[in-house]
Amino acid sequence: MRGLLTVLVGLGAALIAGVALANGSDEPWEPACPPERACPSKETVELGRALFLSSAISPARRSCATCHEPTHGYGASAATTLKFKDLPRSIPSLLNLSHQRWFFWDGRADQLWQQAVGPLESEAEMNSHRLFMVAAVVSNTKLRTSAMAGGALGSRELVALRAALGHSTASACVNNESCERAWQTLPRDQRAVVEAIAHKLLLSLAAFQVSLKSRWTAYDDYMASGKGLSERQLRGMKLFFGEARCSSCHSGPAMTDAGFHNLLLPSPPGRAREDPGRFRGIQHLRALAASGDMGYVPSEIAMHLDLNNSVWGQFKTPSIRNLEGRSEFMHNGVYKNLRDVLGYYNTLADAQVVHHHQNALLAPLNFKEDQLEDLEAFLRIFTRRRD
Repeated sequence: MRGLLTVLVGLGAALIAGVALANGSDEPWEPACPPERACPSKETVELGRALFLSSAISPARRSCATCHEPTHGYGASAATTLKFKDLPRSIPSLLNLSHQRWFFWDGRADQLWQQAVGPLESEAEMNSHRLFMVAAVVSNTKLRTSAMAGGALGSRELVALRAALGHSTASACVNNESCERAWQTLPRDQRAVVEAIAHKLLLSLAAFQVSLKSRWTAYDDYMASGKGLSERQLRGMKLFFGEARCSSCHSGPAMTDAGFHNLLLPSPPGRAREDPGRFRGIQHLRALAASGDMGYVPSEIAMHLDLNNSVWGQFKTPSIRNLEGRSEFMHNGVYKNLRDVLGYYNTLADAQVVHHHQNALLAPLNFKEDQLEDLEAFLRIFTRRRD
């Protein structure tokens, strides 16, 4: 056991060396913008923050923070989960997005700015529209000032937008459906002006979201120093990287392989028994690439995704960082606490095989109760800050 943990500590130290010195105990586990990356300006990030928190961009008076609550790790509280129980999938956390290649549970977006269009224009979520968002920024003094400071809106563009929005459209735009009708009345050149600004606003929103990082934890302390974990947590760590096979999917600095897997999960009441998952996500990406919506150009890897039955029912691996405060687990929210998640992996009770799509990684753990307690104790250190 000690030999395994020594290797793990060495690997972890190599991954996070320098971060520990820079961050301390109450800071993010990695810099919001590492020096080697091209970082957005502070004004761009602040514009994104303002858009994220503003309910003015939605006729339903909902902001991004309505579901992705800052006080709950940018995920959903139990009350919010209940309020949006009719959504087809659970509400994920937005922390550590810089480690993700695909967005949404089914990976139907490969660029974060484009992902934001989904909830913005979903009738079940913000029930808004790119036209409404731009009109709100133009008419709202705080958002307009922030947009101009963040480089998303210039004086000439503001004049052009006011001319476009004065085409008796803004007043008729009160939900996604009516906004789309108003959108269709705009001349093509005016639509191009609105979409160009909308694109810049969404890029700012993405810049803010990428800056969201989970906090430094006892796990990071241990990986940097080899100290600080209890015997129970060390036993759980050995199980995690060994017999339990958790690290087959939950690996790397963000504790996720960022890949897609079919876990054969049972479905909770009110959610579809059979969800195509990644299969439908790839179909969506292909349709998006064909449309070129708002200037979207797919990434190289998105253009070469293979659509076949093997991806049916697969969903993205979430990070196990920042488990604290999650009100539901798994893509369909079938489990409400961590122990129930471990219970499923332990027995695979109620596993749902659809169209014989098996998962070669899955096999019952058949652990004893004390082993499950050790594993849970280790998993909980990913949210425990150092005192």
